[in-house]
Amino acid sequence: MTMIKLTAVVFQEGPYWLAQGLEHDITVHDYERENLPRKMERAVKSNIIILRSMSGTLSNIGEAPPKFARMVAY
Repeated sequence: MTMIKLTAVVFQEGPYWLAQGLEHDITVHDYERENLPRKMERAVKSNIIILRSMSGTLSNIGEAPPKFARMVAY
């Protein structure tokens, strides 16, 4: 099994919490912030499966727009 490191910024927009991946432009949302890690894991796995069926890899999904990286507090 290959380990994938994905940094995500988490923020609230209206009633939803969102997690936006930075290295790969993948986003999930939920009413509960606690559900985001599980949803992000599922979204990444789903994308990998779909990409493999098209002879692609996760690297085919580019980085998130720069505005999300600027949201990260170090």
